[in-house]
Amino acid sequence: MKVERLKNIIKEATREVIHEELKEILLEAVKSRSSTPIVENKISSGQQENVRNGLRSSYKDILGETAQTMTTNNLQGTFTPQPDIDSANGTLPPGQVSLDQIGAFIK
Repeated sequence: MKVERLKNIIKEATREVIHEELKEILLEAVKSRSSTPIVENKISSGQQENVRNGLRSSYKDILGETAQTMTTNNLQGTFTPQPDIDSANGTLPPGQVSLDQIGAFIK
């Protein structure tokens, strides 16, 4: 038996089984359908606006606290850029990086 024919037989059998199962699932869903209607809770536009304003003020507070506490005064040491190293244009410091080190960055 050729592999192509075997694949086609498996595909056809799978389609038949799925078709039969879907029929049964749909019939059960229709039979057990509840008579109570589904009621959606809708939020009024006023409530949505209150929620949005609350979120905005919360984020402003968080950002304000961060700006007050995180300044350059908190940094230890000084930053001294190294000459002739420009990662934006492809100039990197000499040396080798192993795949283990790269994998550690990804994790």
